[in-house]
Order: sequence, then C-alpha cells, then structure tokens
Amino acid sequence: MTTVNEIRASLTAPQREALNAVWEYHIRKDDRWSWMPTAALYRKFADLTVSRRSGKDYVLAILRSLNASIIYEHQDHYYALTFLGVLLTDDGRDGIDLLVRCLELFQAKYDAGQDLKGMNIRSEELARMLNLSEDKLKLLNELLELSQLGNVSGNRLDWTLSATSWMDDFLFEDDLRPFVERRALKDYDPNAPCTYTERTAYLQQKQSPSLIIPNENGKIFIGHGRSHVWKDLKDFLHDRLHLEWDEFNREPVAGRSTKEVLSEKLSNAKFTFLVMTGEDQHTDQTTHARENVIHEAGLFQGRLGFERAIILLEEGCTEFSNVQGISQIRFPKGNISAKFEEIRQVLEREGILKTNLHYSIDNPYYQ
Repeated sequence: MTTVNEIRASLTAPQREALNAVWEYHIRKDDRWSWMPTAALYRKFADLTVSRRSGKDYVLAILRSLNASIIYEHQDHYYALTFLGVLLTDDGRDGIDLLVRCLELFQAKYDAGQDLKGMNIRSEELARMLNLSEDKLKLLNELLELSQLGNVSGNRLDWTLSATSWMDDFLFEDDLRPFVERRALKDYDPNAPCTYTERTAYLQQKQSPSLIIPNENGKIFIGHGRSHVWKDLKDFLHDRLHLEWDEFNREPVAGRSTKEVLSEKLSNAKFTFLVMTGEDQHTDQTTHARENVIHEAGLFQGRLGFERAIILLEEGCTEFSNVQGISQIRFPKGNISAKFEEIRQVLEREGILKTNLHYSIDNPYYQ
C-alpha cells in the first residue's frame, strides 16, 4: 500500500515547488478559504521561464504529473491543496505527528471522563499544551479542517476546536499515526486529473451510466477552434445525413456569458463532436487544441458520456491527458472528410442515424 512518505519521496523538485507555492499563498491569507488563483500560479512560474505562456505551460505540465488527490483546480479558477497535499508540502512534513499529538489530547480527556460532545478547546490552550509556534498553530488549524478530524471555528490564530462525529473512529485507537495516514490516503487516486475540465470528465466517467442523460430530441454539437475543417463536418451532417447541428456561435452570443451559452448548448445536445486541430504551440514545440475545445470536451463528456462525446483529433495535434487511452477518431491534417464513413458508423452505433443498407459515403444519391 502507498504511504505518505513514499508519495513525498516520489515528488520531483518542480512538483514540490508548485505545492509549496500554493500553500504559501494560502497560509498568508486571513481567510482560510482563499486559495491561489490559477492566473497567480501561472504568473509566479512565468518569472522562472522566458514568457507568460511558457510559465503557464510549465505549471500545467507539473500539475498533470500530479493528481487531484493532492492538488486540484476549482471551477472558480483557483488551485487548492487537499489534506494529503498539505502533508506533502515542506511545512506539512511533520503534519501527521502534529495531528497525532492533538488527537491524543482528546483521548486523554475522554479517558479522564470528560464529555467530548460539549468540550471546546481554545487555540491558545492548544498552543500551550502542545508547545506550538504561531506557524505550527496555523498548520494544525488547516489540517484539522481539511481532515475533518475536528470542528474548527474562528480565524487561524484565534479559534476553537470541538469534537466531530469522527471522534469515535480514533478514540479507541492504540496507535494514532496509522489512523491519520489512512485518513490522508482514503480517497487517493493517482489517475484523477488536477485541472477542472479534465477532472470533471474523469469523475463523470466513473459515475453510473444511468446518471448520463442526453437530450434525445437535441442537436449534434460541434466544438471547434479557429480551423475551418469543422465546417466540412457541419456540411456533411446537415447536407448528407440530414441531421441538425449546433456550435457555440451559431446564434448571437453578445451580452451572454460563456457559462450561460454552454449551459444551453449542453441541455440541447444529444451528441457532440469535438474537433481538435493543432493551433496553440507550446514552448516544447508541440501543438495543442485551443483551450475552449478542451474545456468543451470535459463538459460534454461529463454530460453525454464518452460514447456520445467523440474526439476528432487532427494529425499533429497533441492529445490532452483526458483523451489518452480514450477512443477517438484521428484524421489527416486538414482533411476531416477522410473519416466521414467512420463518423457515420459511430452515429449509427449510438442510434442517432438509422442504418440504411443502400447507404454509401461515395454514393451521393443515397436516400
């Protein structure tokens, strides 16, 4: 079984640097809910590289080598650490021992006959009994909050700790260290992506298929970048297969938020094709799909499932992590029509297009 120390030993220097950066930003804030904005993390690493863009690419490469059990991007565009993530920072190296000492206080009070349900311990009392510095007291506050091993109220330097329903889990443990470590690793998933879009699709993939409900009366949504190859797909769907299609800008979107428009498109879709063409060049000279298409891929995979959110990947365009190992249709650069027959077969498989025995892509007179 993986241990916290084994995970810590496996971290690279850039991974540790990213975790420490997020932690240091967070712990300086008075509000315990203030984590590091995505842009701030990119900007910090831009100082270490040659440009803003390379700073962003550098951070994304680091994050994609970690997982959401350690650090994750929130939908409001900030990065936060999990309980395990804090333990893996330089400041959190002694975090398990710190928690064990705190929980032992509860054990001692329980053994002395005190009613834990009505017991509150002030932070100044904890600092005195455990001989904690101000920084260690802040760390303990955060660890108790993230682990849910104690109810914490107040700010980081003046707070009160009270019992939780989890107390029964450890009151009768002879050795608290393994208990705390199990707590840190209970949801560990080395494959869970950190970025919000990729994580959303990953979590939806793990859900029961019964939770994925496409609009069977809806349209086929086409996600795309600047390349015009998507229009060939649109013409094929509309002119030759007689299917209704949609895309982000088909109706005027002025005055409407991206979130509002995408929410409407999601509700009205029964199937989607995400056309990924190599348009954004990264510092390692690889080309990637535009971020709006990657974002749409995560949303539609989550809503429709992987069988009805098909990636069309142009030759030379780098896969993003959430499509690696996932079925996709690859097409020659600039020639999406080369895969029209395969696209038709997928639509038949999903019941979007009824099978016609006389059909042929090469026959313009099919009915």
